[in-house]
Amino acid sequence: MPPLTDNGNRPTACILSESAGRRSRENITLLEGNGVIAPNTVLAASGAGYIPAAAAGTAVAIALYGGDTTDGDIHVAALTRDAEVNGHTLVYAPDVDTPAEVTTKNTQLAAVGIIVR
Repeated sequence: MPPLTDNGNRPTACILSESAGRRSRENITLLEGNGVIAPNTVLAASGAGYIPAAAAGTAVAIALYGGDTTDGDIHVAALTRDAEVNGHTLVYAPDVDTPAEVTTKNTQLAAVGIIVR
């Protein structure tokens, strides 16, 4: 997979609002072999963890923190439900490169309760 482009936003920059307490978040595993994953990356579920949501995948979460998965899995917090996010701060997989594909990812996030503004 080509490297993700980090848009320079700080971790958690995407959050506009979320449910009280920790209802919107989960601790997740970013799977090995996906290189450096930027904060605010749109994710798909894959087996026992998560990977950047490619154009053909289904977006289900947003990594709030990033890290290097080159040599192993890493654990981060992610938004998985009941939140509103700023679409200008999101990082998409490199093959999500058309407005239609971005809209599809945002619609998939809405299906799990993450609304992209």
